[in-house]
Amino acid sequence: MYHIKKDKRSQKSAELIYTALTTLLKQKSFQRITVSDIQRVSSVSRATFYRHFDHLTDVLAWRCEQYFAEMFSNYHGSTENTYKFIHYLLEYWFFHHEILEILVNIHRIDIIYECHLNCFKSFIEQRILTQIPLEDYDYAMGIRSGMMVGILFVWLKGRKKQSPEELLSIIQKQAEYLKQSNFLV
Repeated sequence: MYHIKKDKRSQKSAELIYTALTTLLKQKSFQRITVSDIQRVSSVSRATFYRHFDHLTDVLAWRCEQYFAEMFSNYHGSTENTYKFIHYLLEYWFFHHEILEILVNIHRIDIIYECHLNCFKSFIEQRILTQIPLEDYDYAMGIRSGMMVGILFVWLKGRKKQSPEELLSIIQKQAEYLKQSNFLV
């Protein structure tokens, strides 16, 4: 878990730690990186690291959550046009994919899913909560988060060959196929 205060000093320390981690990931595998390595590269003390983070994966969860929160908070369009909204999400990740790649490479898509789910719930509650029956709410959120994370995962594993527009076209075709098919799984 991460515990970062809103003050500039805490934010700066967390940024230094994240930057050190991404620098180290270019030199060795995530499993071989230690807090001492982070301390050496970032010039942030061991005590500061543990004041902000419990584990190295928490650094990645923090950054991932930041990106998802930024993505959802910067969307000011309507949610009525699903494909416009999906295009916005795809375009955002087209330019901010580094954290997703790191998490996929270390086999932690669960962090991507949790961050998407947490931020998406907050986003949805502000917009269309009344359209989702309360008894279906958790399933609705899980389905949407699972689909988006699945799309991002396949895109990243395919080395980001498709543009946001090409991905949107694929998603639209699959949505039509699902509507016409009796086979959902």
